[in-house]
Amino acid sequence: MNINSSTASRPWEPGSRHLFEFSVILSAKVTRKCRLRLLNLTLKMMVVSSVATGTTFAVISTGASASGVTAVSTSLAVITKVGSQGDDYPAYLRNAWMDSLVDPWREYNRECTSFVAWALHSRNGFEMPFHDNAIGWGYDARQRGYAVNSTPAVGAVAWFSQSRLGHVAWVVAVGNDTVTVDEYNYNIGGTFDERTVAPSSFTGFIHFSDIRRKGIVRRPLPPTSPIFIPTSPEPFAFS
Repeated sequence: MNINSSTASRPWEPGSRHLFEFSVILSAKVTRKCRLRLLNLTLKMMVVSSVATGTTFAVISTGASASGVTAVSTSLAVITKVGSQGDDYPAYLRNAWMDSLVDPWREYNRECTSFVAWALHSRNGFEMPFHDNAIGWGYDARQRGYAVNSTPAVGAVAWFSQSRLGHVAWVVAVGNDTVTVDEYNYNIGGTFDERTVAPSSFTGFIHFSDIRRKGIVRRPLPPTSPIFIPTSPEPFAFS
């Protein structure tokens, strides 16, 4: 299910672009049975919406105030799963010979860097501020003020620097001591795959524009993007 700004008018949907936060205030005069029924109905709405969008929500707090009014507050704190988006890499880049084209972000086609640059653009609504081999992404990001740490998040970039050219992937889900990523060229074949591994499998996670509350933002390729036919690898980037 694609999530976009049209969901903003339905605040119970976890995919809304805005922070999902509401409170159900129930008078002490209302019977406990009625309060529970209303709470159950509210939570059912959240669960149905969560299943439909593939997101995860958390109940932040419940309790009674000093005035005897019961307040139930729920909030979409962090999306922990969006589900694999599959191989949504643009067909003209996917179907061409590997490294025969350069994408709009100046990365060679079917390399991990090209796929992640595309994912950030099409899923996060974020444009890469640099182009480089994957090994340099963490350092380049830090120099520009982006957080790079050991904490995975959906929509973050999983970064591996312990190889000659490095590797990057797009975080799909975060579990208990696991992280699931979508990626290209992990097996040096220039193809798509999805893996679930321990977070420690990566050097770190680059937080350009994590998908925390807004859900997936679908964006096409830039309409005026040039297609480069590379003649020299120097200005461009590999994974």
